[in-house]
Amino acid sequence: MVDFYHREIDKAFSLVLGESGLVTNDTWMMAAQVAREALLEEVILPYNRLLGQRKKHDKLNGLGSRAEQVFRVWLYLDSGIPKEKYEGVMYVFRHLVEFMEDSRKESRDTWEDSRLVWIPMHYALRLEDHDTQDEIDGIIERAVGRHFSTGNDVHYVINEQFQIELARMILKAEDYHILWIHDYAGYNGKGDPDRIGYRMTREAYLRALIERAKLYDTTGKMPVYMIFIDQYYFEANKGRLWLEFLEDPLGRSVELPDEFDEWEEAIRESQEELRDAVAASRGLQEGARRYGQDWLKNKVKVHINITNPADYSFRSAYIADYLIIATDNVMRDHRKISFYDITELDPGRGEAIYTGTGVGEHYVGPGWDDRAVLARGPAVLDLKRTARHLLHTQGFKEDDIPPVLRAHDKPANYDEMVEELVAQGWDTSAMQVHNLTGFDQKNVNVARAILYDIMPGGSLMYIPDSLWNNPFWGAMLVGASFRGCWVFPIAPSLANAPSAGLPQMSRSNELFKRFLAIQDRMGAEIEAAGGMFRVGIYNLDIDVEDQIARARLIDRNLRKNDWLLKVFPFHPSVFEMMADLEEEFVASGYKPVHLSDEAEGDRRPKLHLKTQFFASREALSTLLPLEEWRDLLRDYVLARADEIEKRGPDGRYPDVKARREKTSESGKPLLDAWEASLTDMERKQAIFYLTAGSMNQNYRS
Repeated sequence: MVDFYHREIDKAFSLVLGESGLVTNDTWMMAAQVAREALLEEVILPYNRLLGQRKKHDKLNGLGSRAEQVFRVWLYLDSGIPKEKYEGVMYVFRHLVEFMEDSRKESRDTWEDSRLVWIPMHYALRLEDHDTQDEIDGIIERAVGRHFSTGNDVHYVINEQFQIELARMILKAEDYHILWIHDYAGYNGKGDPDRIGYRMTREAYLRALIERAKLYDTTGKMPVYMIFIDQYYFEANKGRLWLEFLEDPLGRSVELPDEFDEWEEAIRESQEELRDAVAASRGLQEGARRYGQDWLKNKVKVHINITNPADYSFRSAYIADYLIIATDNVMRDHRKISFYDITELDPGRGEAIYTGTGVGEHYVGPGWDDRAVLARGPAVLDLKRTARHLLHTQGFKEDDIPPVLRAHDKPANYDEMVEELVAQGWDTSAMQVHNLTGFDQKNVNVARAILYDIMPGGSLMYIPDSLWNNPFWGAMLVGASFRGCWVFPIAPSLANAPSAGLPQMSRSNELFKRFLAIQDRMGAEIEAAGGMFRVGIYNLDIDVEDQIARARLIDRNLRKNDWLLKVFPFHPSVFEMMADLEEEFVASGYKPVHLSDEAEGDRRPKLHLKTQFFASREALSTLLPLEEWRDLLRDYVLARADEIEKRGPDGRYPDVKARREKTSESGKPLLDAWEASLTDMERKQAIFYLTAGSMNQNYRS
């Protein structure tokens, strides 16, 4: 259908231009291509950038007029087309704009909400315009106004490893650290003080303050520690127990229930150690003498920023459906990011984690299935600008922005420093985008919709999520399957849902019933288009860190579902290795270590994944059949098991970066064999994307 549509555009321009000595095939083909580009740049992209935002005047008229002006300038000044042909050429162009407006109106009537209208990118893009990695990268860049950068080092962070990496970041920060979080739990589900909140407070923040105070006379600086937390979540999760203390660790005390006297005493001891370190620092004491005790208290603390306070004066029927006078209290910041020491002066300095996790007991142990990515390099630099934007929206003036977050000019040799990072193996291409709170820009929506819309036929889309209630995303995924993509939406069962309330689960059930009906009744049509649409229900009762149970589950499901072998065409030796893993684990004496006593009664894991994986047919069909996968996957699973076994009773992991070192010996032969097997075109059409963050497949995201 896409090819047919674009052939009709070519035909329309060829008919109005006709054949003459001045008008050749190249001329009308150029007219069609310039028209596509004007429609893409002036109509489709500007409109689609507003996905997720309400539009007061939801029409394409103004954008169409701008596109018409751009096209007319080319026609009159650069086309070489005779003047007598102008009217016919413009007639075709105007009808293309009208066609898109009709499509927009029909979509608006269908969704009954201007936020959910998307102009298909194929109205301006031919199939050959987005069948390589570079082409899709470029389209995303144009849409969101950001660029993919190389020189990045990215690592996968699994489940509770986030807590350990967060603590490491706090302790390693030299200039600043920001925790941008929705949950810093004060109390757990039983109503007791939260163990992870306690440990992060004492073993990370207090310990970092102590160590930096001891070094102050040498370094002359205390890192600026900041926490950004949305007011709604701050109140709901009772975060003030720990956060009010961190605001004034030199003066405030923590009072806990009697049965937690040991925790209270440990915090008191750390406080005394901090006070002693401050008292022993000549630099800090001299500063206090010159500028006063308020200066000292502001220097040795964690700056707690409660964002998006409820303001009942902001009421609108546009904030929430079915609520006539809803307040802005329903607009929340759900981001979960940790970063430190990122600077324009050095692309290799600092790190960031993007995650779906918070600080709290329920995010650790055998019952929480989540992912994050740890990244360093040029791609994370934009976090400084995004943090400044948040502070500005909360009333900060430019002079109020902490100096560590202010923008600096990049040094003249910045690009050379990036090239040095690439040479040492930091060669991942990456981009970060954000959905801003309230009525602000939603670039995550835009980037995700583009991938759903234009990944080439035959591509795999693996889409797990904990909250499915937006049929817009479901419709885009179904549409992708009819274009020939292999689409796998995955949702948790009721027992495996981290947010299992009646409203969200009933909506998720409704959407997935429709998915199942499409899979059952339209499977033949999807298959005829080369696609596949399969619904997955995450319904597990194994510990998420139990590598034996996971190997057993993989082996069982592969034997039970032959179609999975088509989706994942690994070399037969890979499946033989997976089948033998349990015996190898048992022989080695491996035993999973569980940290969470609270989970002993109910080990059903909660699916909280917000990672999405995309790969083209050319990528998977050339990469997965290689025999070298056997050794790499075996080394990876054993490395994960080793990480878990080495985790002691204090819950400490090896550094996540060490996992790559343990698999590099088997990984390099795989990549070398794959690259050697590719033609130039296959290499260009080998497309991979992994997205990770805190966004769900729901309306509020």
